[in-house]
Amino acid sequence: MENDIVSKLMEEVSRLRGENRELKRKLNERLRLSESKYRRLFEHTGYGVIILSSSGIIQDVNPVILRELGKRKEDLVGKSIFELTYCSSEHRDFLKMLLHSHIKGQRRIAHMITCHWGNKTRILEFTSASVESDKGICCIIILLRDITRRREMSRRLKKAIEDNRALLRELHHRSKNNLQVIYSLLSLQEDYTKNRKVKEILREVKSRIRTIGFLHEKLYSSREEKFSKVKSGEYLDNIIHLLLNLYSEKAKGVRVETEIENIEISMQTALPLGLILNEALSNALKYAFPSGKGNIKIFFGKINGELVLSVEDDGVGIREKTNLSQKTLGLTLMEILTRQLGGNLNIERENGTKVLLKFKEGR
Repeated sequence: MENDIVSKLMEEVSRLRGENRELKRKLNERLRLSESKYRRLFEHTGYGVIILSSSGIIQDVNPVILRELGKRKEDLVGKSIFELTYCSSEHRDFLKMLLHSHIKGQRRIAHMITCHWGNKTRILEFTSASVESDKGICCIIILLRDITRRREMSRRLKKAIEDNRALLRELHHRSKNNLQVIYSLLSLQEDYTKNRKVKEILREVKSRIRTIGFLHEKLYSSREEKFSKVKSGEYLDNIIHLLLNLYSEKAKGVRVETEIENIEISMQTALPLGLILNEALSNALKYAFPSGKGNIKIFFGKINGELVLSVEDDGVGIREKTNLSQKTLGLTLMEILTRQLGGNLNIERENGTKVLLKFKEGR
């Protein structure tokens, strides 16, 4: 009976040994595969990789480091990183701080350093991480990526953007000045002529030119990064004040009430919008109040996702038969500009005249 017990024990021991061998084989296979994956990643990554001990001794380096430094692995492995000739005193101090921080428990550190690799100055993106075991930090892995070219491209791109901004600013400045010269010439002509009809035509042309000039002025004087957008508040207010000054005699007894939201609008929107306001308001000032007294309400803002411009007066109104198909210059301009905005223009004739424009930005 004792022999049976001993026999069974021996069989169990033999089975356990077999399972142990199989388990070791599987663990070794997994370890081999893990090592192979790590080695492939280590050797073929685009980053330079240095593995240090907690005291700064180089344990391993990958081919990227060897290629960039022109060294063999045996020239580096086993040496202190502080002994490397291309490691400046500033870098040594940084590495000491880095090792100390990892020992104190900081697991990941990211930094940017400038150093000399070969005969060139390089800007390196530097990331380090500590690997811990039961006994503490077993190693520190440092990843280095050369971002010199990226930084240089970024610098060139930034300079190109600054140059383009300066060019655009100068373009708007010259456009504004040229329009101002044209405006001044028209003013001289207006002062010279005695014909009231000609004066009226010159005044209309001046208001349109000045409306365009205001836009270039706003874009030129903008301190924002974008040269393609303006604030609607100041831009439209300038047009309103311009027209009140141009038609000051007729506007003396006219009360103008404004409600203008200060919305950021594109240059493609601002120009036709400003010209439509110019036409609508100048028509009201010229024709709505034969008695010289009345009220004008101007609104610009966003309603239900649409931008809305409204110019409303309580004057005599326009003739019932007047519509866009008559192709008077002012109405024709408003029709063309509304089409450019992709909007809708309505003229209401109840208790005066109301010009109502609705459109969506960026259509």
